[in-house]
Amino acid sequence: MRLCDFKPANIFVTDTAKVKVIDFGIARVIQRPEEESEATVFDPGSLGALTPAYASPEMLEHREPDPRDDIYALGCITYELLTGKHPFDRVPALQARSAGMKAHRPDHLGNKQWKAFKAALAFEREARTPTVA
Repeated sequence: MRLCDFKPANIFVTDTAKVKVIDFGIARVIQRPEEESEATVFDPGSLGALTPAYASPEMLEHREPDPRDDIYALGCITYELLTGKHPFDRVPALQARSAGMKAHRPDHLGNKQWKAFKAALAFEREARTPTVA
């Protein structure tokens, strides 16, 4: 399943300090070719509801969903949690890419951590970390 609109407003901390992701209003199941059927299925992603500051370039281009789209959003959110700032000043990915924007390495991150962030925040899907695992 893809969340399709993963953003800080969908993350809550409970009274027992557990982190919960809520609001799966436009979540989509990624249908693999072997699972194809002729059944008619409503695709909430067709609504185009997303938060531009956290949407991958591919989501903004209305391409087929991929787990790497959620990796981009997770990278943006985690960067923001660690630094207090969005990696691209909340500029949508397509505009940030066109402007040549790059996330700045936070001083307290090691080389491996920064490499992981750069992979999560890649504007090209193929260069992005493939899964959360």
